[in-house]
Amino acid sequence: MKQGILITAYKDFHQLIKLATFFDERFSVYIHMDKKSDMPGDVETQLKSIPSVALVSRKYSVNWGGRNHLLSILHLVEESLKDPEIGYCHLITGQDFPTRSNNEFVNFFQKHSEIEYLEHFTMPAACWNHGGMDRIQYYNLYDLLNAKRSMKAIARVKRLQVKLGIKRSLSTKLPPLYGGSTYWSLSRKA
Repeated sequence: MKQGILITAYKDFHQLIKLATFFDERFSVYIHMDKKSDMPGDVETQLKSIPSVALVSRKYSVNWGGRNHLLSILHLVEESLKDPEIGYCHLITGQDFPTRSNNEFVNFFQKHSEIEYLEHFTMPAACWNHGGMDRIQYYNLYDLLNAKRSMKAIARVKRLQVKLGIKRSLSTKLPPLYGGSTYWSLSRKA
């Protein structure tokens, strides 16, 4: 059983190269780099030359909190599941670095192969501002504006909607909603 490492990245490309190099032949690494990132020309070539790297993609322009981040993750999942040897997928960022050896990592997930690691809780959630429901009830501009540079503008648009009483109409048929971390480790079955 191989481990699929799915990485979303947008900066610190030399760190990304170190991260991808960390994994041995028991891993297949799938990388999505933000299309709009300013990446040195040799980085993609270096990544593709690493034996564990199965894919380097720049399919989507990703804004924090935007829909394209989800689409880039689903793209990595779809690509990784084309390899029938992948038994587990682990979604991480290009900023991460493992704290355990490859052997410890593989042994842990072989021993716990029926367990899914996905943080989740029902919405609204006390741990998030406004229970997290403001992300659903109001129109957000995460796909149009880069939140890392335009968070004040996004917040102003939301405050204006609140002031004017503008809310999305949510269907009464909407199933229970859940929130949680973006990053996870899931089995092929899941």
